Amino acid sequence: MESFYREQIAKLEAERQQLIIMRGNASPDAIGGVKNRLMAVEAELARLKKELVENIQKTPQPSSKMSQPIKKILMVTAHTGSRLDISKEHSEITIKLQNQPPKFDFQLRKSLNINEFKELPEVIKPDILHFSGHGEQGGNAGIYLLNEDKNGESLLKTQSLGVLFEYFQQENLALQLVLLNACYSANQAEIIAKYVQYVIGTTTDIGDKAAIAFSRGFYFRLEKEFNIEHAFRSGRTEACLVGAEKKHFILYKDSKKMNI
Repeated sequence: MESFYREQIAKLEAERQQLIIMRGNASPDAIGGVKNRLMAVEAELARLKKELVENIQKTPQPSSKMSQPIKKILMVTAHTGSRLDISKEHSEITIKLQNQPPKFDFQLRKSLNINEFKELPEVIKPDILHFSGHGEQGGNAGIYLLNEDKNGESLLKTQSLGVLFEYFQQENLALQLVLLNACYSANQAEIIAKYVQYVIGTTTDIGDKAAIAFSRGFYFRLEKEFNIEHAFRSGRTEACLVGAEKKHFILYKDSKKMNI
């Protein structure tokens, strides 16, 4: 069943790419038909991907020690009322990470406040911490989480992020990567990079489509080989295919910004 879904998704993805090209070259008389077909294809893709994720999650996992996940990924979000397609991003990542035996334990935690953002990594002890949300630049640089009562937002400023990740380092949390898939997260990434080997951030408001494309490309490559630099290039490339620019994504390694 899973192979059927993947085959159908691959066919529709190919058709979608052709329709996107046709849309740019279509005559005024033909553009309506192309757009309608593109909308239908995208709707069918969304349906198939949703069903594939549900099918994967229902499939029993092998119990042998050799098949247990060896890397933990904790994806955290803080929905503050702005439009973020977290469900789609989560579904795309889930699809890319599926393999037998599984290589990853991928967990999602939604609507975190600042206290939960501190405590969850201590409890789960992830190898990768993936933040999907909103960032702020300038004098108020930081990331937005929910406030204590979860009825509004609260800005966790860059300086406080530094204190938090310094604490994680002191507590021997073995974070290998922090991925800030959020707008305006360059300053935050630079600070966190003092305490985590790899950190990914963005230099602009990348938009939902580019953020999801980056995640899709990043985890597609990471599932093939646990190489963060190769995965970064893959994610950046997919984001550029939907309108982003290479300069919009930055990678730090050992506190230094990489030129890759």
